[in-house]
Amino acid sequence: MEMLQDYIIYILLALGIAVLVLFILCIILFLKLNKQKKKYDFFMGANRRPSHNLEMKIEKYYETSKSIEEKYGKLLDMVTDMDKTMRSNIQKVGLIRYNPFDEMGGNLCFALALLDGEDNGIVLNGIHSRTGSFTYAKPIQMGVSIYMLSEEEIKAVEMAKERAYHPEHEKVVKVKFKPTFRRKDKDPIMEEQMHLEAKVEEEETKKEYNAELGDVTLAEKEQIFQEEMIASQIAQVEVLNEETEVAEKDLVEGNIFQEVPVFTEKQVENQEQEEKE
Repeated sequence: MEMLQDYIIYILLALGIAVLVLFILCIILFLKLNKQKKKYDFFMGANRRPSHNLEMKIEKYYETSKSIEEKYGKLLDMVTDMDKTMRSNIQKVGLIRYNPFDEMGGNLCFALALLDGEDNGIVLNGIHSRTGSFTYAKPIQMGVSIYMLSEEEIKAVEMAKERAYHPEHEKVVKVKFKPTFRRKDKDPIMEEQMHLEAKVEEEETKKEYNAELGDVTLAEKEQIFQEEMIASQIAQVEVLNEETEVAEKDLVEGNIFQEVPVFTEKQVENQEQEEKE
């Protein structure tokens, strides 16, 4: 007990120092907390105008982004409709000038092909001669015609096909909104999966584009064109054969009708002579 009384002064002194240190630490923490509170109030816009309030700003930005997304969707639909309309407009032109007559100078005749995005349209053939100028039109469906085309008309159609319109900003326009970035996207497996999904989307886009063109490749178009040419040639040959047969029949019938009166007159003369005798 006496020893405790001897050291009690030191104990009280140590406790006083500890309380003083804790008091100083509390003051420091209070100052720091007050400073952080001021920063937070300034950042959140407390006790300020509503236009400077962070919550109001975030809400305003959200509404703006939502309206932009809606407008983007409408613009995307509009551009898609315009793209479909563009495919049905004349956008491929092929012009060939030629001279089919040796006695005339200059390439005054022409073959003009006007096609849309799906290779449908017309081919015009203008022929200029000394007797006059004549223009003929033939329909084109999927790059081929049901009528026989001349060499110049075929060249004009092929030239028009080569001048197809390819939009440069199609991928930019058809961009879709991506989800928010996540940490697992950095995983290599996730990156590989995203790469495969992008490949699948690209293949589907190509299939849709081919479907819009009628699922007809260039080789199939050429085959259809050759078959149409052969069919038109066969039809022309059949028409010529029918005309030849009709002409031969007309000649045969004409000869018969010419011979019948002569034969009848001879018979009449012979009968008259027999009667006189």
